[in-house]
Amino acid sequence: MQSAGRGALLRATNEVRAFHTSCNPVRDLAQETGSAHIVLPERRTEFKGHHFPICFFCGVERANQELRECRTCCHTFHIECDKTLMFGSSKKIKIPKTQCADCIFSTPIRKTDLVLVENLTTGRFVAAEMSRWGVIEGQTFTKVIFKSTEMESDWIPLNAVFRPYPHLASLVFLTMRLEVLRSISCGDTCECTDDPEFVALAEHLKKQLAFKPKIESRPDPEFCNEDTHHQSYLNLFLPYLLNLPPISEKHEGIALDHSDSKGFFVKSVQQLEKDTDIGRYIGQYISEEEADRRIKLGKASNDRECKFYIYLTNLIVNGEEMTVGIDAAIHRNHLCMINHACKPNCKADTTTKHILAPGIVLELVNIKTITKIENNEELLLNYNMDGLKCWCSMTQNCRIRNQEDWAQPTCNLRKILNIKTNTRKRKHNDVSEGQETLENVCSDRNTSDANDNANDQGIQSSNHSSFNRELTVPESQFSGEDNRKNE
Repeated sequence: MQSAGRGALLRATNEVRAFHTSCNPVRDLAQETGSAHIVLPERRTEFKGHHFPICFFCGVERANQELRECRTCCHTFHIECDKTLMFGSSKKIKIPKTQCADCIFSTPIRKTDLVLVENLTTGRFVAAEMSRWGVIEGQTFTKVIFKSTEMESDWIPLNAVFRPYPHLASLVFLTMRLEVLRSISCGDTCECTDDPEFVALAEHLKKQLAFKPKIESRPDPEFCNEDTHHQSYLNLFLPYLLNLPPISEKHEGIALDHSDSKGFFVKSVQQLEKDTDIGRYIGQYISEEEADRRIKLGKASNDRECKFYIYLTNLIVNGEEMTVGIDAAIHRNHLCMINHACKPNCKADTTTKHILAPGIVLELVNIKTITKIENNEELLLNYNMDGLKCWCSMTQNCRIRNQEDWAQPTCNLRKILNIKTNTRKRKHNDVSEGQETLENVCSDRNTSDANDNANDQGIQSSNHSSFNRELTVPESQFSGEDNRKNE
């Protein structure tokens, strides 16, 4: 959302949509005139193949929850995950959902998207990329190039392509791997070898997880040295005349930096001794209710950064404590750019008290070093958030998770994760008592704190037979260039 307005845009002539030039959505090239306007094809025709057996909304299959198949693409989805409501002629008449949200809202696919396509021999979905596309008799097709060298490129209907959401890529991999782990057993000695398809799948989904749009870079943020106050915060004190907190100047020993892997971060430009006060966390003071509202709004709009800018602190009014927030999403200083780590070198200190008015005391948030920090070293804080997924690799739990999250399925890994083999075939939504889930597998690895998206979600398999593609499409029917030339 924050990047939507940056860079030149291509506008669709048949829909109210626009795209960055580098996003390059699937287009009906035969209908275009070569201008800056594009024509989006109709791809939501009836789907007759096999569906991807994992909910495209949450990345897992849940025990005792219906997994519904979309009638116009290969997606499946839980009713509980897809909150889109369908009504008839009146809002009192609800229509059963037979389409996923992507089909309902015609979410376009980019030509550069990393996708999964069914392997006709094994029935599994494997890594692929789209190189060309075209429309014939109202149906859109794409030519896919499989990442595994053992498979040749193929033309398939566009609605047979599964494009995982980037933020779910790791969960999709874990779910697919867990099903494989249940089915393998070499006996006492593991003789498993890496499956080329699964190796390609892991690399594929790693890239999807790290996806960033190729558009104009984010401008450097603007900083200030004094707070602002939201009306919800001021309403707590009316009619008091407040003695506002003092200005906080930037510490001369720190600077803002940027990297492709982590974005903005704060580093030292000189040696900082232990217990050095770096400065006060600056932002907009808001009430606890307003903080809750903004976090919920950020979650609803898929703004994954929203909650990381809000610090909660205490306000003491006539001896009674209440919680207020400091939101540094827009109004801020350098300290809001300090990243999280399980083994930080700084802390948020609230021992400094500031008298706003008689009987009203605010606990200020100051950032202090807890270790000696060398020159050119990154400053790090522990955000102390429940369920925060951390990839700092600075503690044993993070190291184990980073090594195993993309590990290939082998008998040794199955034993490490304490997963039992399951040889019987199961139907959709059939999870046996005691069946492993992402929740208890991660718990066995002591990493349940980092798997907030997987809590309370059971994994199950489906009997997945081959998809018989009856359409043979001659290449002469299509126009379009090889995707790899444009990368």
